[in-house]
Formats: sequence, C-alpha cells, structure tokens
Amino acid sequence: LLGMQHFEQGFFAATALLIATALASPADRPRDYPLGFGIALFAGVCIGKLILMAIFAHYDIVVNSGRFVWLASHFGSVLAHFTTYAAFILYSILGIGWIFALRFSNFGRKAVPFAAALAFVLAITPIIEDETRVIAIIAFPLIAIHWLLNPRLLAAFSARETTSLLLLWLIVPWLWAWGGKPQQTVLPYDVSYVLNALTGWPTLPADLRFWPFTPPS
Repeated sequence: LLGMQHFEQGFFAATALLIATALASPADRPRDYPLGFGIALFAGVCIGKLILMAIFAHYDIVVNSGRFVWLASHFGSVLAHFTTYAAFILYSILGIGWIFALRFSNFGRKAVPFAAALAFVLAITPIIEDETRVIAIIAFPLIAIHWLLNPRLLAAFSARETTSLLLLWLIVPWLWAWGGKPQQTVLPYDVSYVLNALTGWPTLPADLRFWPFTPPS
C-alpha cells in the first residue's frame, strides 16, 4: 500500500533502514527488526509500485506528470534553495534530536551502520522542495527503530538529562524549511483560527491552504 500511495518516500525510507540493518553485525541488529524485516519492507514498497503501474496499464491510464517530472523542471531552483539555506535545513530535520545523534555516536563502530543510513537520507535533501517534512518522514523508520525503540540508547540518558531535553524541547522554537525558506511553528495559526471561530477576530484569508506560507498583508 505504501508503494502504491507514495513510492518515492517509501522507497528511500525502506532503503535507509535496509542499509543500517545490512551493515550492522547480527549481534548489533535490533532484535525485533531483523534483516528480513528490512528486506520485506523494501520488497513490499517495490511490489506496490509495480501493482500500481499494472493497474494503470490495464485501464490505459496515461500518467503525463509526476514527482520526477516536476523535479526535472525545477531542479535548478530546488538545488539553489538548499545551497542557500543548507545549515538551517539540516538542523530543522532533527532539531534538538541532533543531541541523540551525538550520544549515539558514543557507541563507536556500532553506530556506523546507522550513521551511514542517516547520511544516505540527508544526501537526498538537496533535491527536495519540502525539505523538513519529507526528510523527517523518510528518516522516521530508521530513527524509530534505532533510537526511539532502542532500550540501550534510552538507558544512556539519565533522569536529569531527560529533563533537560524536555526543557530544551519546550524552549527551543520548532522551525522547519519549505522551499529552502525558514518557517516557524504553525501553532499561532491554529490559535488565530480558533479565535476567529469564537470571536470573528482576526480576519483570515479566504484561501487557507497556503496561509502559513503567505506573509501578512
């Protein structure tokens, strides 16, 4: 289903997870997610894409556009966005989660497979327009299995460090990139929407689809 719905993101996410799993020694692989899990996920995504192509062919559905077509026509501008805001874009993908990356690096050679897979994911960033959201989605299976569901890594953080991370998460603004440009959290827009529904103030744009991306008039 993932291969049918969003093959590109599923393909790169499965590939990153497969890289980390394949490079790790059997003893260091996540117990609940063996190499077979990564292979099955990768194969499933590819099979889903093939099924979708077969459906299109069977019903004579002609697809004259797509993500690769869009990228080919916008490649120069997308690459320029990344080169201009590379530092911000890379930071926005993990935010304070980069602290986890530094702590995970203390595992030495055992962290190399994950680092290689994460580098593969980050290498895709220059050709993506919606940088933070897309890369976060692609990296999520990798991060979930090796960080969030990794008891050894979680145990490395003391209660004091965990509290400090929580405070940092509350204090540090959540920033994201779209088209290379820094964007702030959309929470103020949610508050404005609720206030408008309750009181009629403030005035909202007629088209709310691109409201967070439109500078105030």
